Amino acid sequence: MSRLMVFALSIVLALSPAAAGAQSSATPKSPAVPASAASAGPVDIEDAAVTAIVRELLQRLQSRTFDRACLEPGYSRLVSDQSIARTEVLLDSLGEPRRFDFLERISGGDASAYAYHVTLTRGALDILLILDENRKIAGVVFGIRLNAPVET
Repeated sequence: MSRLMVFALSIVLALSPAAAGAQSSATPKSPAVPASAASAGPVDIEDAAVTAIVRELLQRLQSRTFDRACLEPGYSRLVSDQSIARTEVLLDSLGEPRRFDFLERISGGDASAYAYHVTLTRGALDILLILDENRKIAGVVFGIRLNAPVET
């Protein structure tokens, strides 16, 4: 049986009021829309640059080379060094990433949230990454599945 543990580097959404109102529903995803669409809501188109940010974030946390420069300044002030250190140890214990799967993007106001599922050698990880308009990290949540079946 898999255990799910949600671990957040202080889930703080440094978003505008309009962005904070954008929500994902439990209903199936909406059809894919162009990334340039002006309306807020779920988007099924993967952005390779954001996937690279997610990969680099995980790699830097696991290798203990995390740099606060990737964080939005307000979010950086809220995340303690102790939180980062605990996250580094926990994520490193899950082993090497085997697969990154983009799930969806939700945009609103001046920020976007990106959901990914990552399969690692010793577990699985759900990542919700919130980026501001400058592609700085304005929030991140890790949902860790311990003892999850691992694809080979």
